Amino acid sequence: METEQEQEQEQEQEQEQEQEQEQEQEQQVEREPPEEPQPLKYIRDAERWEPWQLADIDAVPVGGIVTGESKHGFYRASEFYLPAGIFSSASAKVGPLALPSFVLLSQNFYKKHWALRGGARRLKNAILVMDWTPDTEALAPGLPQAAQAAMELTQAQEAKLREACSLFDARGSGALSHEELVELLVATGGGDATAHADAVRIADELLHDVGGGSANMDGVRAALALQARNRMQRGRFYVLLTLAEGEAVRAALHAAALTQQPLAGRPKAASALRALLPAADSGVVGASSTYAPAHPWMQSAAEACIRFFDCQPDYSNYDADALLNGIQVAEPKARSAFYEGVRACRRRRKIPWEAGGGGNLGVVLTVPDEQTLLIRRAALRRLCRALRDHNMLAADAFRAFDRSAKGIIGFPELAAGAQALGCRFTPAQATDLFKGLDSNGDDMVTLSEFRAIFTPAAIGLEGRTSGDGSDGTPLELDMSAIAALSLSNEDEEEEKAARQVVLPADIKKYRAKPKPAVCERAWSSLGTGSRDQASVWYPQLERSLLRRNRARVCITHYAAVGFDSPDKAPLPAGLRNRAGPLTLEIIDDGGSGITGSAKLPAVVRAAMPHPQRFQLAWSVQAGQQALYVWRALSPSPTHIPLGMVATNTDVPPPLTCMRCVPKRWLRPSKISPALVWENAGTGGRRGGLWIVNTLGCMEATTGGSLPTACCFDPIDKIALQYEDLWRPDLKAEAPGAAAQ
Repeated sequence: METEQEQEQEQEQEQEQEQEQEQEQEQQVEREPPEEPQPLKYIRDAERWEPWQLADIDAVPVGGIVTGESKHGFYRASEFYLPAGIFSSASAKVGPLALPSFVLLSQNFYKKHWALRGGARRLKNAILVMDWTPDTEALAPGLPQAAQAAMELTQAQEAKLREACSLFDARGSGALSHEELVELLVATGGGDATAHADAVRIADELLHDVGGGSANMDGVRAALALQARNRMQRGRFYVLLTLAEGEAVRAALHAAALTQQPLAGRPKAASALRALLPAADSGVVGASSTYAPAHPWMQSAAEACIRFFDCQPDYSNYDADALLNGIQVAEPKARSAFYEGVRACRRRRKIPWEAGGGGNLGVVLTVPDEQTLLIRRAALRRLCRALRDHNMLAADAFRAFDRSAKGIIGFPELAAGAQALGCRFTPAQATDLFKGLDSNGDDMVTLSEFRAIFTPAAIGLEGRTSGDGSDGTPLELDMSAIAALSLSNEDEEEEKAARQVVLPADIKKYRAKPKPAVCERAWSSLGTGSRDQASVWYPQLERSLLRRNRARVCITHYAAVGFDSPDKAPLPAGLRNRAGPLTLEIIDDGGSGITGSAKLPAVVRAAMPHPQRFQLAWSVQAGQQALYVWRALSPSPTHIPLGMVATNTDVPPPLTCMRCVPKRWLRPSKISPALVWENAGTGGRRGGLWIVNTLGCMEATTGGSLPTACCFDPIDKIALQYEDLWRPDLKAEAPGAAAQ
């Protein structure tokens, strides 16, 4: 009965989520702007169509232009660019972008000399593509020499490949088994049935040749090289044609088919005309008798590149992988600038892919390279294996991770759940794994998002119904360990901030204000033998993708009466109104919520420095978990801590776990300290936990004394000033100051 009730609740929850998604989609459709190009002064001169001879269909491209008695005028798509100054007098040119060398454009689609003459032109839609082989006898597997050189791994990519291999290596043996090598090749090959069949064949061939049952790093490189060689061809090209050119080629193809003659009398040449269909596979309009299609990967790479050039927003997983593989030589910033610039000259809806809702397009425009994506997929495979070992389907795991039963999980729950299942991810791996699950970029993962990735087939539990795990034992999630993991993510920002100098002008548009804190429990008095119940909580500090110009910081941990979170817990005696839990948020009003703030990390680091060190204030070692409360020592006489933090061990917490606050921002608290809990009846040194200000900050005292160190409230309006900054090395020398 309980299982049936759980399934009914699950179904109701999914239906509610689907209804909410439908409503959001309806609202989005209503808000979508029309498909209009940017209002520019478009020019239409010199648009005369230049004919080319179909008899030159067997002429081989040299340097991007087709040679022959009458040149076609095809050129590489990587040579296309829009001139500077078309959007404004100061706008830079758009492109060129490093597209694959086998993707060509017809001069009749966009003449190269137009860019030299300047001016904006409205770009035609990409509809017809010619899959063209000048000489079928010259076809050979592999990439052209120039493209092959571009695919060589950099040192950073090599390091990412090693990291991914370590995640696929479940045994930790330093080499991949046949199954693990297949998983790696599938992850780099699009992830569908075709990729799996190719991967099995390559793994069989490679491991047979080396005469062993596993592949080391050299073997992995050899497998990837063999995969790239097998799915690409030298001597095949894809040309974007105009509709008029496509009609002529189609007529010639049909005429050749009716007469059973080679196309244009050229028996070695082969050609097919394909119509690009949005968000779907292309359709063959016509083909010569000598035509044979390429490997699906090469076809998808070419057509996805042309659809990207056409600024289409929707791509399947396979197409997105092939597209990223083809354009990863270009930096993400160059890809997004090219896409945005070309889209401005087309009739396209301005879909905000930057906000996380861009689907696979957002992946193509933001992920540096396919090795970065490989690490994410390796982490997903590791977690899938762990779920299989625990006999857990997606719904089982989601319920275990969702400790608050809200129907959503955040980064801490996912990281804690993965750790409980035995997956020891680094902070960067755990963060990237969460991004891969969060399909709409709202910093939350729903059950439907979780199920979309962790299908029964992906886990390896096809045919099993939802249950409670292999032995019915619930997962124990160590949230305090995840707090430390989350804090490790700040190390990279700290390093960047340490290299930045903050000028007086940088501070003018910064302010701070209290914000509600979403908390996770770090300790409870359960099992201590105390007459009263209490718990200690720490704040979650995830940053939204839409609010990159602000940063919330940890200034304290929070004590609560009972085991409920501080925002729901009963009020302690003597406290009339709820105090907190609140934390402080620094906001750059001059920055953007999407693109962020250039110096926000440096300003946060200087205005609210980490403690110099910690001192143990009090400890309770009875109960299921020990409690150690730590007092922060400020690094500056102009800053003070507003609360204390807690751990479950006698090891001091990392200095990055909290920040101190400028004294100028504070005034004496308008509430008296309220006792939350004391350890009467538990043994050990007498002490207690207190709420000491309107933010709900925690302070611990011993011997029955009253707290005094943290009894301050923030002032009403906090505008940052240069005097608030600590660490002279983070400040620029004030204008006119004498040199020391």
